[in-house]
Amino acid sequence: MQRRDYIKTAGGIATASVIGGAGLFASTGSVAAVQSGLDIQDASAVQTDDGQVSYVEVALTHRLQWDGFDKPVAKVAYVDQIIVAPNSSTPFTATIYDGRNNPVDLEDFSEKNSSDGWGGDGEYASEDPNSYTKATGPTKAGFVNADINWKILTDGGGGGNSVESPADLNNTSIEEPTDGESNSTSITYKKTVYLYDDNGNLLGNDDGTVQSAVAEGTFTVTINNQDATTTSGGSGSSTVGT
Repeated sequence: MQRRDYIKTAGGIATASVIGGAGLFASTGSVAAVQSGLDIQDASAVQTDDGQVSYVEVALTHRLQWDGFDKPVAKVAYVDQIIVAPNSSTPFTATIYDGRNNPVDLEDFSEKNSSDGWGGDGEYASEDPNSYTKATGPTKAGFVNADINWKILTDGGGGGNSVESPADLNNTSIEEPTDGESNSTSITYKKTVYLYDDNGNLLGNDDGTVQSAVAEGTFTVTINNQDATTTSGGSGSSTVGT
């Protein structure tokens, strides 16, 4: 018998900060600012009564916003990673999506609530940080949004209509083999966005821009042998790379 439980997170929101700074970058003509936020909304595990897990799934919202750049952002690339048991002596890290070989032009994103371009109806780009105006080209101020619901850990199988490369949960110790016992494991979701110019070159080389931003959110999966539950709680942090 398989069971699934969804429990809302209490947090998991991350906002941008700078390594050694305050989130703002001096540029030649203005101040380049980046804010990256990640909100884990739901997490679930599907398992049998004996503690064997089929997959772990997470739903989240991520938004990266930039303003005051001296050069426009033309393309972005996402890298999504998970860290299982991040505070343990043997954390397991896996990259479940890496788009750096094919950065996406801002104008190729779908519009909000549409699937007419790259990504689903929750993945869209705007050339105005304060509205949902669809990006039509490179812009010195704007945002990209990603609402996703992915299987991030599976029992050796693919993600189906989910992420391309879910991690193999057999490389982790989230399952509970002992009858009547439970096992709780923290999982950190890390999302990095890289910013490129129109020629596909990374920004952030002393040109009044920022190269990348990282946002993280953490939730907890609890597996009970004979009774499956999933809880998720919130902590978040982010860094911006220059």
